[in-house]
Amino acid sequence: MRISVQDNEPSIAATDMNQIFDPFFTTKQVGHGLELGLSISYNIIKDFGGILSAYNAEGGGACFAVSLNRSEGE
Repeated sequence: MRISVQDNEPSIAATDMNQIFDPFFTTKQVGHGLELGLSISYNIIKDFGGILSAYNAEGGGACFAVSLNRSEGE
């Protein structure tokens, strides 16, 4: 199963793409959040055997996709 969400904010800079799931990584000014959300989300999804990925949509904006395996018996 895969769920994707796209925002209408600016795309993710190519130089930032490899760091966006790192704890405390931010492109925001100091004092505008702890920037743990993507890191926490990435690790929760990973713990359930899934993958959280990010890419830039063709028309602009960031897109995040959650891929999870179905559990046995479903």
